Amino acid sequence: MENTEESAGSLISLYPLLQSMLTASCGSMREHLTKSQVMVLVTLYAYGSTGMSLLSQYIGSSREQATRAVAPLAEMGLVEREIPSTDRKQVIICLTEEGREFIEGIRQEFHDRILEHVDNSLEPEEREQLAEALRAAVPLLKKIR
Repeated sequence: MENTEESAGSLISLYPLLQSMLTASCGSMREHLTKSQVMVLVTLYAYGSTGMSLLSQYIGSSREQATRAVAPLAEMGLVEREIPSTDRKQVIICLTEEGREFIEGIRQEFHDRILEHVDNSLEPEEREQLAEALRAAVPLLKKIR
């Protein structure tokens, strides 16, 4: 139980660190996007097209908030709304090619930013410790998402 408590606390402390680095990596469009909108784009990139209910769960918001986040993204041409012919009540949200390219740019900027922070903040031995810890942690985190 103690290890579980420690793990939960560590995960909670990682979230704001990663979120601030991610939102700071949005380049020139950063001033036009909210955190929710960035999360929508990142989620669609990671999981593919999805319905609004599942999208709102992924980004940790209500359906209404997710809908408000998606609307400007659609106007910017970063996402599209699709209505399946089999269920006209459902709305599927997917990235456009422009949205995919935007997220790939954010991912590269995020990657470069993390590399810079790691290189400037950690000694070579610490960098290796971090790499080993992440190699172990990432597959486990994917299991609990």
